[in-house]
Amino acid sequence: FIRYPEISDRLFLQVEIVIVSIFCVELVLRAYAFRSRLLCDLWTYIDLLGILPLFLVFAFEGVVDPSWIRSLRCSKLFRIGKLVKRIPVMTSFLGAYFAALK
Repeated sequence: FIRYPEISDRLFLQVEIVIVSIFCVELVLRAYAFRSRLLCDLWTYIDLLGILPLFLVFAFEGVVDPSWIRSLRCSKLFRIGKLVKRIPVMTSFLGAYFAALK
């Protein structure tokens, strides 16, 4: 098997802080642009769910079960669905991909 060098937890946390910062800036800009309509959008709540784990790690460090936080981190993957929905080429590409797997 190929062995990859171990990634330190500190590097992982720093990368996650950068990604969550970008998500936070995006949410602030969307809140400014859409104002109250933002609360009616389901994707807003999905994005908030994706940001929540980092704040939980800092607030309840050592108290909250890490496996629960990892499952919340997976909610960031829902953003891929948002991208596919907005770009029709991606929808047809994924449809062709899954058809080829059958």
